Amino acid sequence: YYWMGYLQLNVNTYNAYYWFLQCYNLEPTYIENLLDMLKILFDDEDYISIQKINDCNNNILYTSPDIRVKVFTAAYEAKMKRFSNAVELYKKIIHNKNIELEHDLGIICYSNIGIISNDLGNVYEAVKYLECATDMIYKTKIQQLIDIKPNFVYSNLFLTYNYTYQDVG
Repeated sequence: YYWMGYLQLNVNTYNAYYWFLQCYNLEPTYIENLLDMLKILFDDEDYISIQKINDCNNNILYTSPDIRVKVFTAAYEAKMKRFSNAVELYKKIIHNKNIELEHDLGIICYSNIGIISNDLGNVYEAVKYLECATDMIYKTKIQQLIDIKPNFVYSNLFLTYNYTYQDVG
């Protein structure tokens, strides 16, 4: 079921969601399926369903060790206007020594902290984190930048006003 949903993901998100839901009914904690299904709900602003999925799976958004789930959860917190929770989650990701922070995830974390800080009126903190994000871009090797979708890098730095979640897995 997951692969049927995955194949439909860029063609018809509603068909993809149908297949992801079938997979979820069989194995609710299959992380690849869960992330893709949550992303569709996130994009459709169906936060009630996201909360129900979290509640039915022992608070998985907050207990999963998967870094992609952590990034998703921080974006979800921002969408729910729980900005201090979102910033705290992003900072935990950045400062967790057990997680090898990939460049693209670091860029997302730093840029989203910067944008949230700006929205809250913390201009100096916003500049600090947005500079960290741009520094990560400049330090990234050319091949890694080629591998990262260019619209992903720039959309996360400059158009993340709605706290975009981007699955990079």
